[in-house]
Amino acid sequence: MQNTDQITIRGLAFNDLPAMMECEEAAWPADVRATEDQLRERLEVFPEGCFGAWKGSDLVGMTTCQLVNYQPSDGLISWSDLCADGSIRRTHQPAGNCVHFISTGVRPEVRGHRVGTLLNQARLELGRAKGADFALADTRLPGMARFLAEDPGRTAQDYLDAVLDDRVHDPVVRMYRNLGLEPLGLIASCMKSDVESAHYGLGMIYRYHRLA
Repeated sequence: MQNTDQITIRGLAFNDLPAMMECEEAAWPADVRATEDQLRERLEVFPEGCFGAWKGSDLVGMTTCQLVNYQPSDGLISWSDLCADGSIRRTHQPAGNCVHFISTGVRPEVRGHRVGTLLNQARLELGRAKGADFALADTRLPGMARFLAEDPGRTAQDYLDAVLDDRVHDPVVRMYRNLGLEPLGLIASCMKSDVESAHYGLGMIYRYHRLA
């Protein structure tokens, strides 16, 4: 358990499921939310990978992950393929060498207060405790669709370049980079339901052994 500035990070359990659903609905657009069945499945399959951020008795953020086998030579793999569109019963590999970040959701009223950072630090620490070689994220790019619509001559790579050069502010990509994750490249059809990102994602990797 981690407690920072009145935010407590702890593992989630089945009795937290109603609060998890409320948090999911507050944090995400309808097209990218996990269902109650998916959240329950994540608690069943890999409870160690489910963390909540609590402010008093309120769940204000949560994150989930799984273990997979991965090598950088495998290339870019979509979120949809890595976790079967959010259902991990067949994709979680208990002896996997890589922590795959499935989701992080933070309630709007506490965004900007490092809740996402604390949750992701918990996931990275889990990987370290498991002896993982890598952590892998398929990051949404929710400004992508609007960026492309504003100018038909723009490309998805133009948007990514603008984000990585800090000409376009993307708080999630910045957070992951501050945590030590490196961008790998754009993934088309990363999350099939993610309209805001024009279905693109950014593959990012954390190397526990920097020479790996």
